[in-house]
Amino acid sequence: MAAPLEVVVTSDSGSQLWNSTVFDLYSGSSLLSYRGGNSSARTLSLLRGEFLLSAQVGKNFINVWEIQRKDQLQQKIVCPGVVTCVTASPDGLFLAAGVAEAIYLWEVCTGKLLSVLSRHYQDVTCLKFTDDSSHFISGGKDNLALVWSLCSVIQLDLNHTPDPRHVLSRHSLPITDLHCGLMGAQARVATASLDQTVKMWELSSGELLLSILFDVEIMSVTFDPCEYFLFCGGTDGNIFQVSLCSQSLSRDKSFQSDNDGNQVFKGHRNLVTCLSVSMDGTLLASGSHDETVRLWDVQSKQSIRCLAHKGKPRLLLLLLLLLLLL
Repeated sequence: MAAPLEVVVTSDSGSQLWNSTVFDLYSGSSLLSYRGGNSSARTLSLLRGEFLLSAQVGKNFINVWEIQRKDQLQQKIVCPGVVTCVTASPDGLFLAAGVAEAIYLWEVCTGKLLSVLSRHYQDVTCLKFTDDSSHFISGGKDNLALVWSLCSVIQLDLNHTPDPRHVLSRHSLPITDLHCGLMGAQARVATASLDQTVKMWELSSGELLLSILFDVEIMSVTFDPCEYFLFCGGTDGNIFQVSLCSQSLSRDKSFQSDNDGNQVFKGHRNLVTCLSVSMDGTLLASGSHDETVRLWDVQSKQSIRCLAHKGKPRLLLLLLLLLLLL
């Protein structure tokens, strides 16, 4: 049996031959590819470590591939409308998808639709589960991020409409991305917005912990595994590293590059739409509308590999997979 291997999974908007590709994180070589259409942004997701999911651009279905199979035709999950975002719970039991302003939640083992949540006023742009699968967070074009408790959403009385646990309403323009840290219901959540800010929240209380103002709109956001740093992808192609260990007690701050951990990664020529950090926190992967995916050394801020794509990379995951086909 092959040893677990950390890999980069990418999908772009222009490839005619494949939908998603698995790359070796350190050599950059292509390991696997999955055929069938093109993926929509914010829809690439891993289910139980066995299946890869992504929604088809402009269509009402989600593509499903078995991770370990070569040359397969994708299976399809038909949805009520065009899918804007997809996430699977880490325990593999539930699948959530945004369709227009609604969130659809299914039980994976039965395929049963458990709930339809319609508390956003405009399209849902991003969805993420907590690492313990107890909550999920939705962000939308209505400037809101909603925190949902899974146990309150899954209920037998379909006439009762569940309420979100918290409404995070401090953004003034649409939310473009969000990232949920570790520690389950005690996690911290980061939200990025076209209002040029990234905000960090305490999930359990819904309290705003930190708001960082940038000079550009922010399209993507992620933490490193230890949550020492926040990485934010801008519309100008720069990636901003924000230290979360600063001695400053100010909740509202403007980003400034300094020697205390606030730094800038320069190399992309267009907006940065997706970010992911390796499990050991030493490598950062970024996808941009300049049709490249770059791997960066976090300590030196140097680009160590550039993976060219046929179109704009829409999706990016760094995953630890057990690849039996190697």
